[in-house]
Amino acid sequence: MNTAITTTLISVLGAGLFGMFFVLFRNLFMLFRNLSNTMTAGFAALDVKFGQLEDRFGRLEDRFGRLEDKVHGLVGEVHALEIKFTEKFTAELRAHGERLAGIEAKLEPDPPAEAA
Repeated sequence: MNTAITTTLISVLGAGLFGMFFVLFRNLFMLFRNLSNTMTAGFAALDVKFGQLEDRFGRLEDRFGRLEDKVHGLVGEVHALEIKFTEKFTAELRAHGERLAGIEAKLEPDPPAEAA
């Protein structure tokens, strides 16, 4: 074969090979750019979702705070009722004891020796 033909064939095949590499690398670059854009959009959507979750948790935290305040108020009311009940119960027991002592004093003029 002639050297000019061989050189031409090698040059054309080499240029075709380099052209294929450039096309392949351009396609890979476009694929990575698309992947990067898709991931960026996905992360942006994820940020929006996390923001919505954060807002919901903030509202829940506010509700639990108000509920906790109400529970503390109820505990205070129950404690006040307990104190009132204890005072009334003690006063009723004391009055009942005084009435019993008065009845016993009327019924037994001489207390037994063990009572002294």
